[in-house]
Amino acid sequence: MEDVGAVRDAVGPAVDIMVDCHCKLSPANGIRLGKALEPFRLLFFEDPIPPEDVEGFVLVSRALATPVCTGERLITIYGFRDLIQKQAAAVINPDIANCGGISELRKIAAMAQSRYITVTPHNPNGPLATAASIHLSAIIPNFLILERRGHDEDVQRAEEVASPALEMKDGKVLLPQAPGWGLELNHEALARYKNVESHYEPL
Repeated sequence: MEDVGAVRDAVGPAVDIMVDCHCKLSPANGIRLGKALEPFRLLFFEDPIPPEDVEGFVLVSRALATPVCTGERLITIYGFRDLIQKQAAAVINPDIANCGGISELRKIAAMAQSRYITVTPHNPNGPLATAASIHLSAIIPNFLILERRGHDEDVQRAEEVASPALEMKDGKVLLPQAPGWGLELNHEALARYKNVESHYEPL
């Protein structure tokens, strides 16, 4: 709590903060932690419990004033169906590289829209998946925010393997304008990174 409070004090009320529990808690402890975090006015409280426990998410969501988010581990509209139908989360974060691609994510977003659920695509990915997520985000009416890897090393690698570099303005990424996803791959640069260890998929 002290760390989250320190961040809120440092950034002020105008900056959004999110807390991700990586599915580590039980519903009861998710509720306890979520209530303790309520004074810090989070944008959302992510994955307090495993997303497969839809009834548990219903309990957590109903108990908290903070919107609850989940979905990065779910695939296809069928993985999201019960969660959305029961409004077990106020925000979902499907990953375009995991959920079935841009067409399936668009279907998931439309299903979520019918239940007034917003979408924040999960995207700890490389430049191609990021570009695809940007295009998808631009066409869904219930889009909230897009995650993007922002460490200097990640940005440098992305700019080496795909061009032109994604542009940012006032905290927003600009929609690529070239054909397709708007990027050209540098296969020589990709070859240099083929043995680089990563926790994420190369896209």
